[in-house]
Amino acid sequence: MNTMFDERLRLCGCMLPQEEAPSQVDFLLSPASPASPAAISQERYSRESYAHGTRPRRRSSRKAAAQNPQASRGNSAPRKRLPRQRTRPPASRAGILFRPRTSRTCSNPALSTYGGRPSRMTGAKRAAGVAAKIACALIIVAVLVVVTRMLSQSIVRDAAASEAEATTSATLRAFTGPIEDDERTTLIENLAAAPVKYAEHVPEVLQGDAYPSGCEPAALASVLQSMDMDASLEDVLGYLNYDPDFIDFVYHYAGDPAGSGSAWPPAMVDAANRYLDSASSANYAAININGASFSEVIDIISAGYPVMVWTTMYMEEPEFSDYTIFWYQFVVNNHCVVVCGLTDNGESVQVMDPLEGIVERNATDFARIYEERGCLAMIVVPTSAIA
Repeated sequence: MNTMFDERLRLCGCMLPQEEAPSQVDFLLSPASPASPAAISQERYSRESYAHGTRPRRRSSRKAAAQNPQASRGNSAPRKRLPRQRTRPPASRAGILFRPRTSRTCSNPALSTYGGRPSRMTGAKRAAGVAAKIACALIIVAVLVVVTRMLSQSIVRDAAASEAEATTSATLRAFTGPIEDDERTTLIENLAAAPVKYAEHVPEVLQGDAYPSGCEPAALASVLQSMDMDASLEDVLGYLNYDPDFIDFVYHYAGDPAGSGSAWPPAMVDAANRYLDSASSANYAAININGASFSEVIDIISAGYPVMVWTTMYMEEPEFSDYTIFWYQFVVNNHCVVVCGLTDNGESVQVMDPLEGIVERNATDFARIYEERGCLAMIVVPTSAIA
């Protein structure tokens, strides 16, 4: 019965012949057996790979996964696919200067390794940039301080000048101010009518190192000595009306002759007249001839009277300041000399310079600077010549 059933199965192709059935030895040698040489070799390769720190590559088969999807997934639920992590760190809120350093390959060495932006500064360059910004800020602050100080000083100076103009007496202005043009013309005619030789005897009176700003009193002392008056530089200094605040340089000697100071013709006319009054020389008077042309100065010298003229030190170009009081503009390189003669057929003028002594100056250049200064001059003449 069994034999006939087996035969039918064999004829139908559902059962192998008895002699073709695999034996136990064939099963052990087959690759599917765990004890087969191929399985043993695979297990040994896996153990050696783990021992050396390398993981054997897992070969996946789409075909196997398609045939048995449950086996490929196992018993776990399908995992959710995570988004790809960014390899570039996010930019810092502080800006590009504080972004972390990253290394990325860039074909252009002029560009950075961070997104193709210009190369970031090193620590030294960053510190230099911060120092430059701080220096610029300090410079701006210093400029603001200087400008504020200059403005405040200008305001204070203008207020002081206005106060000085208001407090100067009308009598002082009248006696020390310049005479009118017609009065000056008459005075020159009277001097020419009675010539003298005072201009030929003008002595050297140097201001020296003791009075670096004493050119005006030195020039006045020289004029007085040419008229046989015993007046030294120190004597004239005692008759000056000083303004230590350096506000009024017109009717006062502004500053200190031993330091820095200046005085214009009205202040020196006042000092000369006060000296003449105290020296019992009532027959002489100092006259302010501001506005006289250079030719008129030459006419007075030709009559034999020396003339005090305001010019510049060493014949420099006048350096006018923005400070003005009583309509007189201050000159930084102000200087006062005594003109006492002409030489070289009128091509040069002979002057007594308190800095150098008796010297000669080119007449043309001297006249130009004299006129640029505003034609400031004064003389000491007999009272009989005054109309």
